[in-house]
Amino acid sequence: MRRGLGMVAVLLFAVLVPVSPARARDDLSRLTEHIRRHLEGQDPARLLVDGDRLLSAEALPGFYERRGFAPAWSDGHDLAAAADSVLAVVAELQTDGLRPEDYGLAHLRRLRADLADGPAGRPRLACLLDLDLLLTDAWLLAGSHLLSGRINPETIDPEWFVRRRDGDLAAALERALAEGRPAAALRAFRPPQPGYARLRAALADYRELRRIGGWSPVPPGPTLHPGDQGPRVAALQARLAVTGDDQGPATAILDAGLEAAVKHFQARHGLEVDGTVGPATLAALAVPVSERIEQLKANLERWRWLPQDLGTTYVLVNIAAQQLSVWHSGRQELEMAVIVGRSFRRTPVFSGRMTYLVLSPAWEVPPSLAVQDKLPELQADPGRLADLGFQAFAGWEADAPEIDLRSVDWTRVTPETFGYRLRQKPGPQNALGRVKFMFPNRYSVYLHDTPSRELFRRASRAFSSGCIRIEDPEALAVKLLADQPAWTPEAIREAMQAGVERTVALKQPVSVHLLYWTAWVADDGQVCFRDDVYHRDAPLQAALASAAPEEP
Repeated sequence: MRRGLGMVAVLLFAVLVPVSPARARDDLSRLTEHIRRHLEGQDPARLLVDGDRLLSAEALPGFYERRGFAPAWSDGHDLAAAADSVLAVVAELQTDGLRPEDYGLAHLRRLRADLADGPAGRPRLACLLDLDLLLTDAWLLAGSHLLSGRINPETIDPEWFVRRRDGDLAAALERALAEGRPAAALRAFRPPQPGYARLRAALADYRELRRIGGWSPVPPGPTLHPGDQGPRVAALQARLAVTGDDQGPATAILDAGLEAAVKHFQARHGLEVDGTVGPATLAALAVPVSERIEQLKANLERWRWLPQDLGTTYVLVNIAAQQLSVWHSGRQELEMAVIVGRSFRRTPVFSGRMTYLVLSPAWEVPPSLAVQDKLPELQADPGRLADLGFQAFAGWEADAPEIDLRSVDWTRVTPETFGYRLRQKPGPQNALGRVKFMFPNRYSVYLHDTPSRELFRRASRAFSSGCIRIEDPEALAVKLLADQPAWTPEAIREAMQAGVERTVALKQPVSVHLLYWTAWVADDGQVCFRDDVYHRDAPLQAALASAAPEEP
């Protein structure tokens, strides 16, 4: 017994006695040399550490070379406290819809435990070497994914053109280590907009719903109307109570309170808000919580693809929601419905800068639409297009002569021989309506009015050829020209109806972001979902479920 107590005393004394400066220098020098030899002895594309391949193999060797191969996370003898704080952030990445195991969390924890075990575990120097390289790899890879997204959007969606954030992550890590804040610096790579934080919170809430059992679908059957009652209505109330759409007492009658809850659910899901439970509402109610969680994770990834700064004032179009909003200094100032491209003429995702608008515009029909859409109409009845104000010109030159639409035998014109320029005069029947908002881009996409106002009453509005038709163009024009006193609402309205084109430059360009979100959280905290009209969620979810990609 005394011998055992003596051994404990010796061990305690060894722990309490600080390492001498000479020993500390030797430990640091040995670890530095081991890091150098390890990195120099392997192909950068196949760097292995304790059997695991490093995924940030492009940035990591340069990071260590610039610091003379000195360890980043220890002094050669003890692990720095910052290492544990970074491990905590890696574990926390699941709240972003990312997988901590993709950043080697289990391996890092195992090495951390080996280090704590001392002589009974792996040699201390080997643990410190592996921990240093793997922690750096995890920090660089996680930083890259938080900053720019885990998946390169262009590899799964050729119509996604948003400019992603980037940066010198190795330099950022060097600064963070010098400032003693590597964990905070890693968290700071998250998108700074409140919408991202709200979506992270929604993901946590829906995971909690899954933990407690989720919800059961409403049994199939005929449409439920206000006043109906019975077991299916009771199931409806129970379903809506789980997601907070209904907060009243349990009931088996579709009374006014439950009808309001149905409308609340329908509004959150972009359905027709009529208070009845038909096939579309039943289908949305039946989507399981696990699918909603995957939808939230996919849209968190889309947030990570956005630019760092959306602009002080910007126009945002959510293509999936078919909604436009105008933001200034972080506050939404205007919102309206829009019509977006059909599934075979999808509106692309990109960012641009609006520089001018055209009041009472003419429509220069793009060549592709002229051949695909207008040629069949001309072959059927050229007089109809003439009555709608269309003109034909013998070419795209500015001085090309106009040709009478009725003088051409369009039945003899083929897509290959079609060489005409079509233009629709300004006026109430013009396809662009009374105003178009221009942010020059290679996709020839812009915002514009439309004479087909009845389409805005539809719950789903994917009817255009790629451009975005807006519900209240006059309100948008007034908002954008508010800093030009001459352009009063009355002057704007008069110019929109004048039948003569009038170009108005904006004093300050306004950022325009055409995005695609099938899930988001509104300012009032409501979690909103939309149908994936362009079928973009499935390939993204599959990519997110695959093995972790290397650094971009």
